[in-house]
Amino acid sequence: MVNDSPDHSSDLLFLSGLYSRVARQLGVHPSYVSRVARGERRSDRVYRAIATELSKLRGAATIPPDTDIKDSRNSALKEVRQRLTKLFQADNRLRRLNAVIIDAEAVSPSRRQSVPRRVPAASLSARLASNARLMAVTVGAFERLSRKLERFPHVLSLLDSDGIVLYSTGTTGMARREHRIPGVDWSKDYRGISSAARAIAAGVPITVIGALELHGTLTPSVRLACPVRLSDGSIAGVLNLTIEITRARPDHMLEICKMARTVCKFVENGPMGAV
Repeated sequence: MVNDSPDHSSDLLFLSGLYSRVARQLGVHPSYVSRVARGERRSDRVYRAIATELSKLRGAATIPPDTDIKDSRNSALKEVRQRLTKLFQADNRLRRLNAVIIDAEAVSPSRRQSVPRRVPAASLSARLASNARLMAVTVGAFERLSRKLERFPHVLSLLDSDGIVLYSTGTTGMARREHRIPGVDWSKDYRGISSAARAIAAGVPITVIGALELHGTLTPSVRLACPVRLSDGSIAGVLNLTIEITRARPDHMLEICKMARTVCKFVENGPMGAV
């Protein structure tokens, strides 16, 4: 067999060195840089760093214009968003739950996002006290689910029947950056469509796809909300999961809904087995 490895090997060494330099600059693994370069992952930050390194070697500014990067990224995200919307809508398990799937960009295109308000400390204290049973069963269940999702940027939030956050957990700092800390009001569409507000109003599970860009990622999020609906039809609270769009799956909604049913039984009937 004829082996043309000298040129091929030099190319591999060149790329390996370039990826390693970019990885050191950004504090990521070289394999991740390589996957971005091959198109297997998307990262504007890595792409621009690779382009910068290449421009240094070529002695010319070859960094693509920001508009080109933005257009390419938006096109790719639109495809992901539409594909994920169809995946959720086609899931028969979610249909049986009467889950509503919303493509946020299609329903309400990106607009200026406001920061949700916070209720006074006294009001939050009263809400925590009146929702003690809701809190008691949810906190442990959230912690267990969060450990399963720890590799992905995510936030799990418990909200009361007014859409006020009572408790949150998730990846480091994400709850604060996403305004999911206790006392924050999600009863309105402050930062795009509020899945919690819609779940409270409709009384059914709500999935909002592409609601906003999840901090620390380069892609929008998916918000999954399931109401804790009591036997009399009233809403005791809402369980909410915000996760990166490329990681979201129908099974995540099913898990949140299963948890909501267990929480409902605890709130209505008292202590029981582990969640």
